This record gives sequence, structure tokens and C-alpha cells, in this order.
Amino acid sequence: MMQVSINLDDSGLRNLMAQWLVKKRKTVEQGLITASNTLCKAFMQFSLPRENVKYESLVLGQVYSAYATLAKIFKDIQKADPKLANLFWYAQKKGKDALAQQIIAEDSPSFSGLKIQPFDGGAAHKSARGARGHVKKGVKPAFAVRGGKNSHLAAYAAGKKKNVGMVKAGWVAAWRDLGRVRDVPAWVRRTKGETLGSSQKQLQGQTSQHIIVHNAVRHADEAIDQRYQNTIESEAADRLAKYFKIQLGLLQPK
Repeated sequence: MMQVSINLDDSGLRNLMAQWLVKKRKTVEQGLITASNTLCKAFMQFSLPRENVKYESLVLGQVYSAYATLAKIFKDIQKADPKLANLFWYAQKKGKDALAQQIIAEDSPSFSGLKIQPFDGGAAHKSARGARGHVKKGVKPAFAVRGGKNSHLAAYAAGKKKNVGMVKAGWVAAWRDLGRVRDVPAWVRRTKGETLGSSQKQLQGQTSQHIIVHNAVRHADEAIDQRYQNTIESEAADRLAKYFKIQLGLLQPK
């Protein structure tokens, strides 16, 4: 679980916040929520990936690298013998898997050792993923599988594609605990219901008031290393200071 914070012990930021509380007649709770909103937005923006198109393509490629689709095998056979490739395609299309399997074994240089099997629900892909959730380059496919646009493999790959942005969505979920969210890209907003992000408020007493923001999405801590986390926390603090200065009339908004 990843936990982040803005250090309000900084004298300059604390003084700005104190002036803002008085001038705008805000409560400490409202000040902490403003700070937490700023923090959540900064982490949503700067956590990886920055954009979805390239990363979605990468995810799809990694899913398909764990399996040898019959289309891939057809192209592999076609390079050496177009007629056998056509026979292979005819055989698999007509459900003659024994013949198709024989052609793979004898005439597919890249996939000769693979068996045609039903899709396994993604087990081979999950097994091929390393500690960081990525499939290494050059991984050998587990088996041959039908992979057309209406196949179980295609449906599984589409689901994984939609998961791109889960880490960002975790920050949005924590942000939503505090109130209204804004400026969230549509490809991050699409992920709902399965995010593991939260904000926990402790607003009782005078010395222990705080809000803790959590992101427990798997691999969230790997989307941001510690040095980068510190940088984002500093950026959030700078944004908060700028907000207070504008509210106090010490700085003109751009």
C-alpha cells in the first residue's frame, strides 16, 4: 500500500494556510481537505503511465506474446510453404485439429513444439508476468490458441487493456473520498468500482488532525519510485502554496 503526504510543518506553507483560514473563514478540516485534493490530483497526473495509447498497445502485445495464435502460426508456415499454410488454415477452420497439429509440428519453424489448446483464462499470461507485472521480451508462448477478434483471448486482452490507468484511478478514488474530482482524463475515469484508493480523516483534537491518502492498487509503488514520489509531494506543496497566495491576493492567477 502506498501512502503519501504534504508536509504542513514547513513554516512558509503553514503560515500561508493559517492566513487563508482566517481571511476566508475556513476550518482546519477544510484546509486539510484542500491540501489532500491537491496531493491526489498531483499524483493522478504524474503517476505512470502519462498517456494511455502507447501503454495500451504495450499491454496488448504482452498478453499476445504469452500465446501463439493460429494466425501467427499460419504466417510462420507461409514463409516456407504457402500451400501448407493454406492447408493448415483450412484444417483448423474445419475443426480438424489433428491435421493442423501435425502441420505445426512438422512445418512451423517457430512454433513446432506447441499444442493447440483452449484458452486458459489468462493463466499463461499471469504466469509469464514478472514481479513488476510485465512479460519479458522473448518469452516463449505457452501453447497455440485461437485468437480472432471474437475469441476468449481477445476478450481477455481487451479487459487487460482497460486496466491501463488503474494506478491513476486509485488516486482518483482517494480523491473522490474527499469530494468532487475534476480534470480527470476519460481513460482514467473509465475505471470504476475496482480501484483500491482511499482517504482516511482524523479531524478530532487540535494536534493530531490529519488526512492519510492511500493507494493500494497492485504495482502502485512501482509506478512511482521513492525519489519521484518526493518530487511529486514537493510539486503538490508548491501548488498548494500558490493557491493560498492567489486566494490571499499575494499572487495574480495566470
